[in-house]
Amino acid sequence: MKCLSDLFLNRKYPAYGPVRFPGRPPRYFMTFLACCGLLFSHFAYSQRKSGWDKAVADALKKNPALLTRWLDLERGRTLGPAQARLRGQYRQTGTVVIPIVVHIVLQNPSLVSDSAVFSQIAVLNRDYTASDPDTSDVPQVWKPIIGNAQMEFCLAQRDPQDDPSTGILRVTTPVGTFSINNACSDVKHAATGGSDAWADSEYLNIWVCNLESGYLGVTTPYGLYPDNEQGVVIQYNAFGTVGNLQAHYNLGRTTTHEIGHYFNLLHPWGAGDGTCSPGDYVGDTPPQYGPVYGCPAFPFTDQCSPDSPGVQFVNFMEYTDDDCMHMFSQGQVSRMEASLYDQRASLLTSRGCLPVLQFPLDASILTVEAPTGKICNGQVNPLVVLKNRGTDTLRSVTLNYQVDSGAVSTISWAGSLNPFDTLQISLPGFQADTGAHILTVFTSGPNGQQDQQPANDTGRSSFHLDPLAILPFSEGFEDTIFPPSGWVVVNPDDSYTWQRTTAASHSGSASAVIRNFVYTVNGPVDDLETPVFQINGADSAYLSFYVAAAVQSPPYTQNNPWDTLEVLISTDCGQSGDLRYQHWGLNLITDSAEDQAEFVPAPDQWRKDSVNLTPYIGQGNFQLIFRNICNNENDIYLDDIQVYTKNVNPNLAAQGILVVPNPTTGQVLVEFLNTGNGLQGVDIYNVQGQLVASQPVTAITDNRLVFNLANAADGAYFVRIIYAHKTIVREILKLK
Repeated sequence: MKCLSDLFLNRKYPAYGPVRFPGRPPRYFMTFLACCGLLFSHFAYSQRKSGWDKAVADALKKNPALLTRWLDLERGRTLGPAQARLRGQYRQTGTVVIPIVVHIVLQNPSLVSDSAVFSQIAVLNRDYTASDPDTSDVPQVWKPIIGNAQMEFCLAQRDPQDDPSTGILRVTTPVGTFSINNACSDVKHAATGGSDAWADSEYLNIWVCNLESGYLGVTTPYGLYPDNEQGVVIQYNAFGTVGNLQAHYNLGRTTTHEIGHYFNLLHPWGAGDGTCSPGDYVGDTPPQYGPVYGCPAFPFTDQCSPDSPGVQFVNFMEYTDDDCMHMFSQGQVSRMEASLYDQRASLLTSRGCLPVLQFPLDASILTVEAPTGKICNGQVNPLVVLKNRGTDTLRSVTLNYQVDSGAVSTISWAGSLNPFDTLQISLPGFQADTGAHILTVFTSGPNGQQDQQPANDTGRSSFHLDPLAILPFSEGFEDTIFPPSGWVVVNPDDSYTWQRTTAASHSGSASAVIRNFVYTVNGPVDDLETPVFQINGADSAYLSFYVAAAVQSPPYTQNNPWDTLEVLISTDCGQSGDLRYQHWGLNLITDSAEDQAEFVPAPDQWRKDSVNLTPYIGQGNFQLIFRNICNNENDIYLDDIQVYTKNVNPNLAAQGILVVPNPTTGQVLVEFLNTGNGLQGVDIYNVQGQLVASQPVTAITDNRLVFNLANAADGAYFVRIIYAHKTIVREILKLK
């Protein structure tokens, strides 16, 4: 379209002289207006928009500590000796083949057909081998530097469980439009209406969905996002070459562009700050002021490349239309190779493109589900998943199992398990000793015959039983190992979680923290689980700990989703818990003002809280769970965690309530053996019947209330202990 390049994009205007229109405007002016109308229409409705720069910015905003890592990635990497050897090894066999899984996540997933997926794979295979016929449209000056990445792509032939696959997943989602925030993380998790990634070490994940605000795609920069969010996201009607696609984006080049980002290519204009350098850190892509749109005529020049040949607008990493994208440069190929053979090297050994060999008789242990990791008592009840990988129905099999190098035990299973189905089976229980162990389970004799694929017969799990914690117990996180011995961190989303810090502490030099300030999501749960306790032969037991917390929002904001700290007591090794403490907002914070920076508590910004553990005395093994529920407020710190027991005063044990000392010079303690049974509060009256002091039941700490009568007149007083259905009165004497 000549008018785009000549009249606007190149800032070159015809030398028509002064414009005078005594009557009708001349034809060339009408042509100019028509061209500009087309230009602005193109910009308003079909301008390419990639989320790469936003993905980088979002990651660095969440965690500024990643900046150094990003700067290293941005500058690119040359192939070191190890990567060069790896490159040589694979280049001897020609093209590298990378397995792809396509997650189609739409309210109507049929909008993207299998044919569209096949067409997109074909485009990638041409673009990444420089074999598309449209390379002939590359201006002659750049043809000598067209780069062949020698990469091909296949739809995965097997899934992560080694079952046959088409490499295409269709998910019907209730989400109409996915936000581009945080590299479109929502589409990458089933819990938020998306589809869970296949292992990024084995597959290149592509999510096809409906993106917000006209974005065509977004890629997760390597190392800035969790492993289970790595991959590219593509707008559904800019994917492939078949179907109802957007004009200008119907040749599959959006996916080519985003996969370039996946292998660490930048936009040619780099930061786009007008400095012209360093751009994309690639030597054979010309300096560039900013993105180029549409499909300009050659040469296209700008402030950074003002002379012919100008900007390399035919590059796949440009913002031009699909039919104007034709090449990677050789320098870009070198940068992609550095990424592939270093950051993404595990893709080279993926078996995802290998078809699954199927046999009639093939019984396997898919997983050993229990025991695994930490167990909390010695009684072990193994649970395994049997999978029929054969093409015949599995009707019987022998399950063999052993702990460490002990004797092999067997059980027989009989039933009906269809091909590729699974079945959960319980094995006989056993008693485990303290220490680390390995449980090995393997199959034999499927349908009374020889297994035809013995390589997948065996499953293993590691588990450990720690010694019970010794009371009194204390943990101040002073040891550099985190979590400490016997503790467990549960981090379901593989994002921010509990960690050790030396930035602040109540005592010593360290504490535990969870960084909700940079945890820019709502609702994730992260647990810090203690060692296992068993309390016997004590009258009472308590947990105490110091907490420091702050918020970003004004503390008195109504209906705000605050960060929440909970303490639960679990008797089933963390599977569930009894909620014993729950604080948020004003009840949690130790800094009364909102903090717009990440909170680091001062020495006076710690509070001691406690939980009564007495009901768990004599009830077997239990552990404590410190649970953070994040709502992106500010950081929460824990320190000086203690679990201890107390023996009850014999008089308190006999009477149930003590009011001491009597007589008193000022302080009065009202102690309870048990605060239940409808206790409502305690009042103190003088002999004239006047109320002197009162405290509600919520003021009870460690089963006691503390009153101060130091300023009261000497004489007799009556302590009224109020229950729902009765009142107990005790007389005390106040003396100097």
